[in-house]
Amino acid sequence: MLKIKMLPKIIIVNGLPASGKTTLANKISKELKIPAIHKDQIKEDLFDSLNLKPSRKLSQELGLKAFKVMFERLDQSLSQNQSLILEANFKPEFDNQKFKSILSKYPHLLFQINCIADPKILFERFKSRSLENRHPMHCDSQNSQEWQEFFDKTQFQALDLKSKTININTNNFKEIHIKKIFHLLGNNLT
Repeated sequence: MLKIKMLPKIIIVNGLPASGKTTLANKISKELKIPAIHKDQIKEDLFDSLNLKPSRKLSQELGLKAFKVMFERLDQSLSQNQSLILEANFKPEFDNQKFKSILSKYPHLLFQINCIADPKILFERFKSRSLENRHPMHCDSQNSQEWQEFFDKTQFQALDLKSKTININTNNFKEIHIKKIFHLLGNNLT
């Protein structure tokens, strides 16, 4: 049996769009030297390799493919006893069972970090990034009203997995301290 410290660590960074998931996952990845995979990066890479015209429908289809790639990578990493950070806007109704199916096959330590922020802040961040530096494949700037309604009515739903879980308020990134997150997650993380 592997000692606790030697078990692969799976860190799920979850939250609504624009909640700071990518920023946080990258900081954790750098600090712990654990590779991170990001749903949006996979979508963008797929789009770039296919040389297609952007559309909301295509973005959604590539999102489904990106999740498939993420779960395949999780399975592969665990089969090789490797740690991994997964960052996306996971949804319990779609992803709980997928995670459980893979995680049940391998010994591991599971951590969840849920990024939570005020809906108004999320929408402002979302608008800002869609106008500034967002990959064109997302088509975010074309449906601002739809996203406003989404943020107004959507509550974040955490995954239902047996893990050490913390919720991080990401309203202000300057108030987020990685060492504090590690402390909250416990000694087995580092």
